[in-house]
Amino acid sequence: MLTRLAVEKRSMNPKSESRPSASASQGLTRLRPVSSGPSPAGNATGAKRYADSWWLEFLTAVRAALPNCAVVEFLASDGRSRLGDRFQTFYSNDLRKLASVISNVTCFISADCGVMHLAAASGVPTIGLFSVTDPVRYEPYGGLSRSILTT
Repeated sequence: MLTRLAVEKRSMNPKSESRPSASASQGLTRLRPVSSGPSPAGNATGAKRYADSWWLEFLTAVRAALPNCAVVEFLASDGRSRLGDRFQTFYSNDLRKLASVISNVTCFISADCGVMHLAAASGVPTIGLFSVTDPVRYEPYGGLSRSILTT
């Protein structure tokens, strides 16, 4: 699926905040270096939210197709992993920090949500996943961004 979308490859080496903790409030900490590859993230709320099991199946397929990709789970406002801490995570409640890290990923894959639009606005190739809203109306903007209707 990602090959069909012809997503440009770039390298990624973000600095980020770790999950909310006493040390996170004292400043930024480095994540271990991340190789280039998609960065699935940005699950939505309500009817637009994908089940955790859907994401795990999807990410298994992505990693099989792109074995050198690194996956970073961008955590929701509660700072909890929805994928059982299987992947590297990033959390920040600061939109500038979030946009800064997103701007360093190769590709951002997200359910239809505000963070998906932030990724597209940051100039990152963005793949928006749509299940209940109209992808023609709400797809991420930008020449390298795409929408996929998953139903």
